[in-house]
Amino acid sequence: MKGHSGFSVTMLSAGIRAGNFALMFTNGQKYDQRRRGISMFVLDANNGKIIQKGVYDTFERSNIMENAIKNVPNGSIVVAGIQDEGTRRLSNTVKKFFSDMGSS
Repeated sequence: MKGHSGFSVTMLSAGIRAGNFALMFTNGQKYDQRRRGISMFVLDANNGKIIQKGVYDTFERSNIMENAIKNVPNGSIVVAGIQDEGTRRLSNTVKKFFSDMGSS
Protein backbone atom coordinates (compact mmCIF):
# COMPACT_ATOMS: atom_id res chain seq x y z
CA MET A 1 0.00 0.00 0.00
CA LYS A 2 1.28 3.49 -0.84
CA GLY A 3 0.50 6.26 1.60
CA HIS A 4 -0.30 9.92 0.89
CA SER A 5 3.36 10.93 1.21
CA GLY A 6 4.74 8.02 -0.78
CA PHE A 7 5.53 5.76 2.16
CA SER A 8 4.92 2.05 1.73
CA VAL A 9 3.37 -0.47 4.10
CA THR A 10 3.39 -4.25 3.86
CA MET A 11 1.93 -6.70 6.38
CA LEU A 12 2.68 -10.41 6.19
CA SER A 13 1.20 -12.95 8.58
CA ALA A 14 0.70 -16.68 8.90
CA GLY A 15 -1.03 -19.06 11.25
CA ILE A 16 0.74 -21.67 13.31
CA ARG A 17 0.65 -24.29 10.52
CA ALA A 18 1.80 -21.91 7.78
CA GLY A 19 4.86 -20.22 9.31
CA ASN A 20 3.59 -18.64 12.55
CA PHE A 21 4.62 -15.00 12.07
CA ALA A 22 3.31 -11.45 11.73
CA LEU A 23 5.65 -8.92 10.12
CA MET A 24 5.04 -5.32 9.15
CA PHE A 25 7.34 -3.27 6.95
CA THR A 26 7.04 0.50 6.64
CA ASN A 27 9.47 3.25 5.66
CA GLY A 28 12.26 0.71 5.22
CA GLN A 29 11.87 -0.76 8.72
CA LYS A 30 10.82 -4.28 9.73
CA TYR A 31 8.63 -4.79 12.79
CA ASP A 32 8.29 -8.27 14.26
CA GLN A 33 6.50 -8.38 17.59
CA ARG A 34 6.93 -12.18 17.92
CA ARG A 35 3.84 -12.95 19.95
CA ARG A 36 0.64 -14.90 19.44
CA GLY A 37 -2.43 -12.90 18.52
CA ILE A 38 -3.25 -9.82 16.51
CA SER A 39 -0.34 -7.47 15.81
CA MET A 40 -1.84 -4.04 15.21
CA PHE A 41 -0.02 -0.93 14.05
CA VAL A 42 -1.67 2.47 13.79
CA LEU A 43 0.10 4.80 11.37
CA ASP A 44 -0.12 8.53 10.79
CA ALA A 45 -1.72 8.76 7.34
CA ASN A 46 0.44 11.74 6.40
CA ASN A 47 3.89 10.29 7.01
CA GLY A 48 3.54 6.59 7.85
CA LYS A 49 5.04 6.94 11.33
CA ILE A 50 3.79 4.49 13.93
CA ILE A 51 1.64 6.24 16.51
CA GLN A 52 0.37 3.13 18.28
CA LYS A 53 1.30 -0.55 18.24
CA GLY A 54 0.58 -3.66 20.19
CA VAL A 55 0.03 -7.39 20.16
CA TYR A 56 -3.30 -8.57 21.48
CA ASP A 57 -3.64 -12.20 22.51
CA THR A 58 -7.29 -12.53 21.59
CA PHE A 59 -7.03 -16.32 21.90
CA GLU A 60 -7.36 -15.63 25.63
CA ARG A 61 -9.53 -12.48 25.65
CA SER A 62 -10.03 -9.33 23.62
CA ASN A 63 -10.84 -6.67 26.25
CA ILE A 64 -7.31 -5.19 26.08
CA MET A 65 -7.64 -4.79 22.31
CA GLU A 66 -11.06 -3.19 22.79
CA ASN A 67 -9.40 -0.52 24.92
CA ALA A 68 -6.66 0.02 22.31
CA ILE A 69 -9.06 0.52 19.41
CA LYS A 70 -10.91 3.22 21.34
CA ASN A 71 -7.72 5.31 21.09
CA VAL A 72 -7.20 5.02 17.33
CA PRO A 73 -7.39 8.55 15.88
CA ASN A 74 -9.82 9.10 13.00
CA GLY A 75 -8.07 9.14 9.65
CA SER A 76 -5.25 6.85 10.78
CA ILE A 77 -4.07 3.82 8.85
CA VAL A 78 -4.56 0.57 10.75
CA VAL A 79 -2.42 -2.41 9.72
CA ALA A 80 -2.99 -5.78 11.38
CA GLY A 81 -1.94 -9.38 11.01
CA ILE A 82 -2.40 -12.54 13.02
CA GLN A 83 0.37 -14.79 14.30
CA ASP A 84 -0.75 -18.26 15.40
CA GLU A 85 -4.46 -17.69 16.17
CA GLY A 86 -6.35 -14.54 16.98
CA THR A 87 -10.03 -15.04 16.29
CA ARG A 88 -11.30 -17.74 18.62
CA ARG A 89 -12.46 -15.37 21.36
CA LEU A 90 -12.54 -12.15 19.37
CA SER A 91 -15.27 -9.88 20.72
CA ASN A 92 -18.04 -8.42 18.58
CA THR A 93 -16.66 -4.94 19.34
CA VAL A 94 -13.30 -5.77 17.75
CA LYS A 95 -14.94 -7.61 14.84
CA LYS A 96 -17.09 -4.53 14.15
CA PHE A 97 -14.03 -2.23 14.32
CA PHE A 98 -12.27 -4.18 11.57
CA SER A 99 -15.46 -4.71 9.56
CA ASP A 100 -16.26 -0.97 9.61
CA MET A 101 -12.82 -0.33 8.09
CA GLY A 102 -13.53 -2.76 5.26
CA SER A 103 -11.71 -5.82 6.54
CA SER A 104 -13.17 -9.23 5.93
